[in-house]
Amino acid sequence: MKHWLNKNIEQRVQADSLRSQLNSMLGGRLRRIEEKEGYKMNNNSNNHKQYEELEAHFRKYFADSNSCKYWGDKVNYFICNHYINKKCKIDINNDPIFTGYPSKKDTDIMVIGEAPSRKGGKGIHISPFINEIKEERGSALYAIRDFCRENYRTIPYFTDLCKCGVLNQKEKKIKLAKRYENCFNAHLINEIEIIKPSVIITLGNNVYKKICEKKDYIKEKIGKKEIKIIQLMHYSNKASLPLTIEDKINIVWRYQIGKDFDTSKLSYFNPKENS
Repeated sequence: MKHWLNKNIEQRVQADSLRSQLNSMLGGRLRRIEEKEGYKMNNNSNNHKQYEELEAHFRKYFADSNSCKYWGDKVNYFICNHYINKKCKIDINNDPIFTGYPSKKDTDIMVIGEAPSRKGGKGIHISPFINEIKEERGSALYAIRDFCRENYRTIPYFTDLCKCGVLNQKEKKIKLAKRYENCFNAHLINEIEIIKPSVIITLGNNVYKKICEKKDYIKEKIGKKEIKIIQLMHYSNKASLPLTIEDKINIVWRYQIGKDFDTSKLSYFNPKENS
């Protein structure tokens, strides 16, 4: 199995390298224009219902509208009531604080992580479009976005259960546990009402447990009789097994969402081939 995985990963690396070269040649000019002009939050070319409603929510309940003109901006004024009322202990200058990552098109697939990563940067951010995440900027988001695009034929809406991460990892478990309910009520349930997902993909045990706990409430709020909740192994290298992100995407995640894959190719499942 190890030999097959190494060979398979090598082929994918070669394909990624070729894809990167093509993107560089064909998309370089467009990316330079996009980076120069920025993405206006009220850009009419992205006039989709979900986009507009997410923008309205985050302007009203997350960051002062005068300080967040562009998706992807770092902003100065955090207006979440749970921060103002000191229900959540947040260091707005050092903790990573992000909104959800909107898609340029409506979707019914929602991905929920636990909290923003400290690798994303310190302070308050209006997250960029998930469509535009580059692999070098956010490999984890890049991986989950493309996984959903391949298996669900849509780019998902990505968000976190807690919009505020924790810079000091020793305090993470205690601080986040206190924020779950606050952030669910202040932001996540509103995001769910806007997206009205048919599938919610959760990353990690804590998020999965919280969403399952709220499942009946969620169904009532969005008017759906059933929602499929799927737990994926977290994309972090520290999550459970020493698997690469490629292993998780092509084997573990596909198995977890119920996609069939041909185990006959894996020598692990065919011991006679190893004898």
